[in-house]
Amino acid sequence: MEETKNLNTELGEEEIDLNLLFHDIIRGFVKYWWLLILIIIVAGNLLVLYTYGTYKPLYESKASFSVSTESQYEVSIDYSAVTYDKRTALQMAKTFPYLLETELLTDMVKYDLGTSTINGTITASVIENSNLFTLSVRSSDPNDSKMILDSVIKNYPSASQYVMGSISLNLMEISDVPDKPVNRINLARTAAKGALIGVLLSAAFLFAYAILRKTVRNEAEIKNKLNMTDVGTVPMVRFKRRADGEKQRVNIHNKKCGEPFREAIRKIAVRLSKELSADDKKVLAVVAASSGEGSSMAAENIAAAIAETDKSVLLIREERTDKDMRFDPLKKLLNGESNMESCMRYSEGDKMYIITEPSGLQALNDPSLKLSFSEFIDKIKTKFDYIVIDSGTGSSFGSITATLPASDAVLVVIKQDTSTASAIREFIDRIRDYDVTVSGCVLNGVEGGSTGYGYGYGGYGGYGYGYGGYGYGRYGYSKYGYSKYGYGKNYGSYGSYGKDTEDDDDD
Repeated sequence: MEETKNLNTELGEEEIDLNLLFHDIIRGFVKYWWLLILIIIVAGNLLVLYTYGTYKPLYESKASFSVSTESQYEVSIDYSAVTYDKRTALQMAKTFPYLLETELLTDMVKYDLGTSTINGTITASVIENSNLFTLSVRSSDPNDSKMILDSVIKNYPSASQYVMGSISLNLMEISDVPDKPVNRINLARTAAKGALIGVLLSAAFLFAYAILRKTVRNEAEIKNKLNMTDVGTVPMVRFKRRADGEKQRVNIHNKKCGEPFREAIRKIAVRLSKELSADDKKVLAVVAASSGEGSSMAAENIAAAIAETDKSVLLIREERTDKDMRFDPLKKLLNGESNMESCMRYSEGDKMYIITEPSGLQALNDPSLKLSFSEFIDKIKTKFDYIVIDSGTGSSFGSITATLPASDAVLVVIKQDTSTASAIREFIDRIRDYDVTVSGCVLNGVEGGSTGYGYGYGGYGGYGYGYGGYGYGRYGYSKYGYSKYGYGKNYGSYGSYGKDTEDDDDD
């Protein structure tokens, strides 16, 4: 149905589609330039190899004649006679294939040569606007080509007499036994032809790549292909490689990410917080159809952006590389083996609280836990203005199933030109099976030029998270009840995926 819709678009929308097609072709060239060069090289070499492998040298012997009727020699040569001779020569060229097909001539040649087969191809032609007639023989053997030609010259008048009547062939020129084949291989030309074939194949590949791209590439396609609300777009961010090899953190408080990135995240955060508060909701799950689309980055930054507005925010996520054993995992808290004070940390830089589960949020599906994740969220959500859950991706749907029942709304993160629209639709349908509201989609990793963004950022160049300066005041935790919540902020520093830095660029 979506395809039918596209076919019925107005002229302006069709122009946008053509523009996207062009961008996809350019994208394919940038992505597969090495493959295109390889196709051209291979095509050139294959044609050379094929030509050599199938090459059979052919030698050609030729003779040319002037044609006249025998009656011409009894009259003076005038214009009418010359014209008649031209017609006679043309008629001979036309009847020559007939002579070969009826074997009138070939039988005579075979008998003359004393062979049952003719090792060559015999052809005849006439020079335009003249009575000059040419016979040629091509053969794999140079001597055979000459002998066959001589026999044809000897027997042709007799064979054609049955069709043309009495004619006279006046030999004007005849070649010797050929010493070079007429079909010699031109290596450079053959390679060039192969390369041209490779160019055409490469162009066809790029066109097919562009046509078959069924991914989501701009905001309009979120609406047209997914029938979803466009919540916002996030530009790509690329960092210069640092001499110390340390990975930069993609975060709104890192100035090196650029103002367009920070502004885009803040706009999305404001929109989502308003929509949640309008419906008296506060738990937002951030998901993606597949890994690598940036859902974790989006969850962290949206939570941090909401926290900038003086709202208390809790971020819940998995953190498989958590090496700081001072903080217990969420699973221990749900099993009654830990308390909030030992599980929750505060990030000074992001001004929000974080709870992690190093073994992955799918661990919260364990039915033996004393407290379900939904029950846990119900107990603590009155203590925060917003709770953001990095729920995972479709490739690890167990994390999503553990958190969706506790969520008020879901945000789907889509990296531009990555997952197919059909895969995203199927993923969203699976989410809706949990009777949860899907707020919309965020288009992440937007490159300049394809959606109106001119930021010119390249791609996410590996990032890590770092949190420093979080601490606690007095947390009471008694049999899933809480008392005297107070938050201190002097617990020291902590770095989970990347080392936290104190320079102005990161804070």
